[in-house]
Amino acid sequence: GINAEYGVKLSHKTLVRLQPPSMSAPPSTPPAPRKTSSIDELSSSTEDLDDFGDQTTPRRNHAHVRSQATDFIGKYGLHLINEQNDILEQDTEKPKDNPSEVLYETIDDQQVMQGATLDRLVDEIISVQQHSILYEFLLTYKSFCEPSQLLGMLASRFKQLKEDTQQNKLKRMRISIAINKWLVDFRYDFSEDQQLRENMENFLIQMEVVMPEMAIRLKAKLSSSAKDHEKTLSSKFPTPILPKKTLPITNVHPTEIARQLAIIEYGLYKNIKPWEYLGQAWNKKDAEQKAPHILVMITRFNRVSNWVATEILKEENFKKRIKTITWFIDVAEKCQELNNLNGLLEVVSGLNQGPVIRLKQTWAKVPEKHTMLLDSLTELVTRENNHKNLREYFNKVQPPCIPYIGMYLTDLTFVEEGNKDFITEHKLINFDKRRRCAGVIREVTRFQPYPYCLEKVPSLLKFLGKMVNYDEKKLYSLSWQHEPRKAGGTPVI
Repeated sequence: GINAEYGVKLSHKTLVRLQPPSMSAPPSTPPAPRKTSSIDELSSSTEDLDDFGDQTTPRRNHAHVRSQATDFIGKYGLHLINEQNDILEQDTEKPKDNPSEVLYETIDDQQVMQGATLDRLVDEIISVQQHSILYEFLLTYKSFCEPSQLLGMLASRFKQLKEDTQQNKLKRMRISIAINKWLVDFRYDFSEDQQLRENMENFLIQMEVVMPEMAIRLKAKLSSSAKDHEKTLSSKFPTPILPKKTLPITNVHPTEIARQLAIIEYGLYKNIKPWEYLGQAWNKKDAEQKAPHILVMITRFNRVSNWVATEILKEENFKKRIKTITWFIDVAEKCQELNNLNGLLEVVSGLNQGPVIRLKQTWAKVPEKHTMLLDSLTELVTRENNHKNLREYFNKVQPPCIPYIGMYLTDLTFVEEGNKDFITEHKLINFDKRRRCAGVIREVTRFQPYPYCLEKVPSLLKFLGKMVNYDEKKLYSLSWQHEPRKAGGTPVI
């Protein structure tokens, strides 16, 4: 069945838009990259080396940036950069803008790259002029390049710098910064591909000959685990509100159910890899290979939404059915308080499923304060104006948070269907498209490093892992039993 308000389908396509998003509010275009001086550029590239998509941290002051840059590249490297500003700014070896290799467009009086060959893109991500595209490139490169191919191209460029000149030292430094960003923010590329990991280890052994300090630092990054990069915001866990028994479900405090939902769904959310968002992979025949964690998130959304409707409709007693509805409204409110926007929409969607919403006589007895609360929550998550309210809320929220990824899958579908993968007669990689995709992906992944500081309650986690789900036919059958379709039907008390 389809929920008319949210466009929810009980299938793997649950989170995919069922109608085109508002043309008045397309995904925002990222600002044009800014050309920077050498120390600014290399400091900014190290400024957020370990901040995976973090857009909530205020920008550090210049002294802090310089300190962090020193921590990463070492005092010698920073001295080298300071001494070579003129070389970096002039960069006389920058390749010419051959239209068969690269295409630029002027935006706000700046030249912004629209497309390029793979060779040129790799040159750009390790250049001073376009170092700002590095993160966008690493977020999206799997849509046009294999990881082993990228590592081979970086290693080849490093090996070509045989002479120990000042300019070659700087070029090696820029390649190492790109490698570091890859190892820190996309470490799973190496944890999930043993051959790639071995190739990187071999490359770092070779690097150690000319850059021993840097190679040692990068080896440490390669060996670090994802757990090392989680950003715990608090060490204090709230005391769980333990129920005497879990059935009926309304015996459990809404706050604790919302907490356990957040624990489960954060675990699913943090596992989604950026490459799963590329090329509408979640909609393809091989989605289980290309977007496995997105599919798990979609399936979970369906199950929770359907569980809400099931728990309400399987309750035969009229007063208990009212109590169940009010309890789920409280759960939805607690999900919002925890910034679990995915969980919030799951519960609100379940409350708005056809078999539930048609129970007019039941809803008439739900306390007014709860119906008003549900109206407020529904207004927050409405699809109107391309999720305008939810976007505004999400932009202000502080971590931890679990976003509603369906909104972003809609954005990515809009970008994918409106832009070609390659442009011009030279078949240049459409990097403007990748830049737009990267902007969406960075937004949806930015809370992944921030886990919830909540204590697991095994009995509740087990219950929430085995939720009862009735199919649509049975849900409607129960709904008609409780309140027959015949006008004036008396609800079952």
